[in-house]
Amino acid sequence: MNYALKITNLWMLLILGLLIHSFMFVFPLFIGHSIAIADAGEQYLFALTWMFLLCMLLPMLLILLLQIFQGHAFRKIHFAISLPYLLLSAAHPFENIGLNPLPWDQVILQVFILTVSITISVLGFKWMKLDR
Repeated sequence: MNYALKITNLWMLLILGLLIHSFMFVFPLFIGHSIAIADAGEQYLFALTWMFLLCMLLPMLLILLLQIFQGHAFRKIHFAISLPYLLLSAAHPFENIGLNPLPWDQVILQVFILTVSITISVLGFKWMKLDR
C-alpha cells in the first residue's frame, strides 16, 4: 500500500473542500447580497487572512514534503499536523448549527471535509506505525 500517494490525494481533496467551503461563503456576493460581519474590524480581517493562508499553505507544504520525505520522523510530524485539522474539522459543523437559517449546504460540505480529515489521520497513524 502506497500511503504517501493516498495521503497526498486526500490532502488535495481536503484543500479542494476548503476552497469550495470558502467559495460557498462568498457566493452571495455574486448575486448582490452582503456577507459583511457586523463589528468586524481590521484585526478580524488580519486574523482571518492569516488563518486562511495557514489552512491552505500547510497542506500544500505537506504534499510537497510527502514527495521528498517518507521516513519515520516525517511520518510522526505528518500525523501530528493532521490532528489539528481533524479537531477543527470536527468542531466547525457545530459552529453552524446555531445559525439561523441553518446553512445546510455548508454543514454537508463540512461533514465531508471531516470525513476526509478522519481518513487522513487514520492513514497517517497506520503509516506512522508501519515499519518502525
